[in-house]
Amino acid sequence: MKKIKPCIYIVLSLLLLVSCTKDGFENTDPDNRNKNTGDGLITFDIGIATITRVTTDIDFVSTWEEGDEIGIFAVKSLSGSLQSLQAADNYLDNVKLTYQSGDWIAETPIYYPNDGETLSFYAYYPYDASMDNPTSYIFTVANDQESTRYNKSDFLLARTGPIEKRDDPVRLNFVHQLALIQVEVSREVNMPHFENDFEVSFSNIKKEVRINLNGTVEDGEGSGETILMHKAGDRYLYRAIVPGQKQQNTKFLFSQTTPGREIAMEYNLGDTLWRAGNAYRYKLTLGYGVDPDHVYAIGDIYPHVGPVMGIVYEVSNNGKNGKVVSLDEFQGAWSDHYSDVDAADPDNGFKNMSAVADYIQTNSENMNWANFPVFAWVHAKNAGNEGYTGQNPAGVWYLPALNEGLILNNVFQSNLSVFNNWLTAAGGTGIMNGFWYWTSTGNDNTTAYNWWMSSGSTTDSMVKTDTGYRARCVLAF
Repeated sequence: MKKIKPCIYIVLSLLLLVSCTKDGFENTDPDNRNKNTGDGLITFDIGIATITRVTTDIDFVSTWEEGDEIGIFAVKSLSGSLQSLQAADNYLDNVKLTYQSGDWIAETPIYYPNDGETLSFYAYYPYDASMDNPTSYIFTVANDQESTRYNKSDFLLARTGPIEKRDDPVRLNFVHQLALIQVEVSREVNMPHFENDFEVSFSNIKKEVRINLNGTVEDGEGSGETILMHKAGDRYLYRAIVPGQKQQNTKFLFSQTTPGREIAMEYNLGDTLWRAGNAYRYKLTLGYGVDPDHVYAIGDIYPHVGPVMGIVYEVSNNGKNGKVVSLDEFQGAWSDHYSDVDAADPDNGFKNMSAVADYIQTNSENMNWANFPVFAWVHAKNAGNEGYTGQNPAGVWYLPALNEGLILNNVFQSNLSVFNNWLTAAGGTGIMNGFWYWTSTGNDNTTAYNWWMSSGSTTDSMVKTDTGYRARCVLAF
């Protein structure tokens, strides 16, 4: 794995885990399907706080999922106030409830006592059949939270009482007992693109916690271990749930093993203090410290620090914006068939790339990027999930359109040998004088536009399947 020394920027924000509704409940039984029949049967209405269980979206809104299981304890409240839970021999001991079609179903029916005494209720998630002492329970979060084990690492508690015999369900509001760590990752332009095997973890984490269901949750215990974080949604947003703890030398670790795009980076958080019941949000940028206000001139390498991506051939906004040509080039066909893809824009090659991507998506059963060799070569330089949406975003490679190719030609022809010296000095290959170069501008189902390097002339008659023509790609910054 290639080691890269990063320049990582970090922003930290803190969010207290609080209720998302006025009274702390989200009614999971709006139609009162769980209403008691009056025979002493105990039923439950389970509320959830903002950042609790189970499915938590990017805005920290949570819902329960089908099949979730909780454990219920109950103690007779002889004093008329919330009665402490005992280590054993409570009125109810670890009764399992399962979330099914919007209801919480007990594995066996449970009833109020016949002597009229009130009950104090204690509940927890996730259910553990082996819990034998609810006043001193060791809970361990998962090392690998990328899968559904992320949910199983989220320990919640709820308690209420005293409750007298009633027809209405007992309302329980679950509260998050551990700390939620979130990191949002972005990349500078010359960092490898994040692919499907991109992973984020963090090290030196105490993953055990001692919990008393009466409401006492201690700091994390055990030796420091590495935890693989859970990817939340389509964004590069990663989360893990850990016990509250004060720790030293905690590091975020970033890895990717895709050939040619390997990443092995780390960021040392130093001393950390994560308190139970809070969410800690970090924003990290992986890169080399690219200055967005750096001024470029034609012939400069791009970007000005880190691995070189190409040579600047056009500038605007006093050198802060412009376009870059790739260090390498390609020889091959525009497509391997007479395509009817609607990529005909003479001025915007990015728009043509988008048209090819849409065509491939529409015909995905029998088409992929390999059916468009020159576009596939360009696409391989971008993120694997690049969809070419938006208006020519910065940092995305594309095949230049007809008129963009002519601008390239004019720059090269003004002093091709000097430009080629810039390319080769940066580790690239020179432009081939006297060759036809593909543009992304199609003419019809059979042909596409090319431009001739030596004179700048163009033609619309080059057969798309011809493999003898070359290509260079560009990106905007």
